[in-house]
Amino acid sequence: MDALEFAVDYTTLFDVLTLIVVLSFFVERALSVVFESSLFIGWYNPGTKKKPAPATEAEGEGQAPTTKPKKKGIKELIAIIVSIVVVYNIGFNALAIVTKNPHVSPELGYFITGLIIAGGSKASLKLFGEVLDFRSDAERRRKEYEKNNPQTS
Repeated sequence: MDALEFAVDYTTLFDVLTLIVVLSFFVERALSVVFESSLFIGWYNPGTKKKPAPATEAEGEGQAPTTKPKKKGIKELIAIIVSIVVVYNIGFNALAIVTKNPHVSPELGYFITGLIIAGGSKASLKLFGEVLDFRSDAERRRKEYEKNNPQTS
């Protein structure tokens, strides 16, 4: 096997990485419409539901408010599915392009490329939401609620 076969074409690599970053931003911004909606936030993080007040104070001792847990992992799963569907529909197999190997399984290439884009969309979500503080009003209210009620987050 020739070692030059695996030489990196930096122009192609730059083009692939640029498309990955752009698609990550597209997926993140598209999903932010869903993830930052009041309806999704209410379903995903239902907050605290207080038990009815006891008749006497003695009955109420030791009772904590009931909480419904967040639905962990659902945002990531949705981002992965959307990313894989996007790369499949546009035929973007970064693995085959970078390795210059058209024989790479398209399914494997789309899956790995979709995972990379989903991971990039999570990174851009952190950039927009936590570093640049770009959030919807519903997301700001949810963050404020979590800050003021740490027992429910």
